[in-house]
Amino acid sequence: MSSPAFTPMNAVPFTRVVIDDQFWSPRQETNRKVTIPYVQSMSEKTGRFDSFELTKVDLEGGWKFGMPNPPIYWDSDVAKWIEAASYSLATHPDAELAAKVDELRLRVMPKPKLPKPRLPEQARVRNSAVGKI
Repeated sequence: MSSPAFTPMNAVPFTRVVIDDQFWSPRQETNRKVTIPYVQSMSEKTGRFDSFELTKVDLEGGWKFGMPNPPIYWDSDVAKWIEAASYSLATHPDAELAAKVDELRLRVMPKPKLPKPRLPEQARVRNSAVGKI
């Protein structure tokens, strides 16, 4: 039951919300034009983006016992940067930033290398398991 003073609210996607005022608008622009690029450059300079390469088995030389480990919070720093850049891209497209996010996403979450299925052998094993050979 709703009263005349109560108006139900509906959620809207953040991409439909426009903030145009003297307080938040300049801060959002600073975040987009200064903070996100600065965090990107510092993450590259300190090796945060490259730290994901250390765990790749197929990387020439890869990480070896005795090498310094990157701090455990580096992965969350990279995730936060991807999140901030993605939110910015959703409302303010930027081809260069989008390319960097995609490149980093593929380095963090590479496409899985799945073995080629051997269908006849799999079918034989499956059929023998249920008594059909």
